[in-house]
Amino acid sequence: IENMSTREIKGEDFSYLSNILQADATSITVIDTCLERQHTWSPEISTKDIPLYQQHWRHDIFFNTYLRKGLINTSQIMESLLDPELISDQIYSENLLPYVRYRSSLILLLGVNQHLYLLFTAHSLNKVFSRSARRLHEKLGHSMQPWVSAFHTKQLASMEQDKALCRCQEHFPLTIRHR
Repeated sequence: IENMSTREIKGEDFSYLSNILQADATSITVIDTCLERQHTWSPEISTKDIPLYQQHWRHDIFFNTYLRKGLINTSQIMESLLDPELISDQIYSENLLPYVRYRSSLILLLGVNQHLYLLFTAHSLNKVFSRSARRLHEKLGHSMQPWVSAFHTKQLASMEQDKALCRCQEHFPLTIRHR
């Protein structure tokens, strides 16, 4: 994980995370609340399911319970936060529940700085995560902080470079003269 600060996330990283956590799926999302940007990686979760979740996340009863209980910076086993039988949110039931096919999920929302967060999840189809898996998930998430900071810095630098290029082209239009 230490080497991740110098490169993008690859499929082998998710294989490692899934294997060590004994999970069927993992996801990593970097969220910048100031710029209102986020980037999600997950080879096991469909590219159609990620935008669907992003559209309806405010109705994720488990995630909202996690936030309401002030559990940021801690890994939690989602189904231990709330009895699924008590869910009455119609949007959750109609839009999210059909895609939440996992028996057990781990979540960690980690504050990296004032505006930057890491959302790290792991999901299991058939078994419930143990407390030791939860502790390992938390340690892995915290170990990703340097990578999240480096990724964010790289993204900001790229944005600034794009802005500078636009300003340069605006003030110094390049024309090619043919001889």
